[in-house]
Amino acid sequence: TLDRMAWVHTTGLTLSLRSSPTAMLELVERLPAATTLSFDPNWRAEMWSSRQEFATMVRGLLPEVDVLKTTAEDIGPAGFDTRDPEALLEAIAALGPDTVVLTRGAEGALCYGTPRSPVPGLHEHPGYEVDGVDTTGAGDVFLAGFIAGLTSGLTDGRALLAVANAAGAVATTEPGGNAALTNLDRIRQLHGEIPWETPTGGDD
Repeated sequence: TLDRMAWVHTTGLTLSLRSSPTAMLELVERLPAATTLSFDPNWRAEMWSSRQEFATMVRGLLPEVDVLKTTAEDIGPAGFDTRDPEALLEAIAALGPDTVVLTRGAEGALCYGTPRSPVPGLHEHPGYEVDGVDTTGAGDVFLAGFIAGLTSGLTDGRALLAVANAAGAVATTEPGGNAALTNLDRIRQLHGEIPWETPTGGDD
């Protein structure tokens, strides 16, 4: 079963639950080398007994992480206090992840890849202007778009961020985490053709 897992994703919320950290860490240790592990720290103060507990858990996991998506606010409590976005990305990557993505709300997103990353170097996309209603789940939808691009073989970092930003932006246009995302049409309205789609433009 684990041999068939191409990608595993986890978050700081999962690690904060008293019943799940041990099981999650054991799963991570058992993952085949070919499996990609992505992580979103999702800092929520009320879920942790202290910042130190959060920092210890996050920093302990980073050497196993391949792709990390975060905001400066979510990763800051783990001991990353730099205000320079590029320096922040590089500091995180130095502890393990080959691909680090920083979302910045209305300012778009940045991506930094080490030489081992599918998207080496620094990439940036300014995001899209939409009439936002609710940001619930926007970060998760952004990451889903980013992962979809990576797993489809897209290696243009800016193009990856563009699709991910479009997905995240659409997610904010209606209440709730996924009400706006019935299909890819609304993402296409912002972004245009999805780079990895077939000429027929199917939604599968």
